[in-house]
Amino acid sequence: MSTNNNGVSLDQKLNQLINGVQTTVTSGQTFPINGQSYKQSTLLAALKEQVAPFDAAEAAHEVVKKAVVDREAARPAALAFYNAVVSVLLANYGNDTATLATFGLAPRKAKRQLTSEEKLKAAAKAKATRALRGTMGPKKKEAIKATGPVTITSSIGSSAPTPSTSVAAPVAVPSPTAPSSTAVNGADPTNGVVNGASH
Repeated sequence: MSTNNNGVSLDQKLNQLINGVQTTVTSGQTFPINGQSYKQSTLLAALKEQVAPFDAAEAAHEVVKKAVVDREAARPAALAFYNAVVSVLLANYGNDTATLATFGLAPRKAKRQLTSEEKLKAAAKAKATRALRGTMGPKKKEAIKATGPVTITSSIGSSAPTPSTSVAAPVAVPSPTAPSSTAVNGADPTNGVVNGASH
């Protein structure tokens, strides 16, 4: 349906002309159009012939719209039935690739085994989740999961850490002090003579 700048389509305009000819033009009137003379009946027939393809397309469009609605309504049941049939075929023919190909199917892929690192990460995340849920009720526990990257540190193959040994700093011991040269019992240290005595 093509429209002009006024938003009115050509088929709408043709139908408006048809309405006018039916309600306004009398049977005795004639109109010269493109070198031909049209009476009310012949003009009405010509207009209806021109608008017929537009009306047919509009009717078909409505049929398609309804068909699309019907298709979407039927989709869930069709998908469920398809999956049921596929499950039976896969169970029946197993890994027979050639036979399954005739149905447009392929054998189910074997579930990939987790690597050692993936298993360790999964275990670490589960442990972290349990730790987060430890002090909460069942409903709150269910709503909490560990998030973020999981870092795993392995000590396999690494050398044991060398214990650090602290060594006490040497303690400075003072050197012995020389005997004082102060006079003992009145002795004069300069001449080795005791006062009051003579050689």
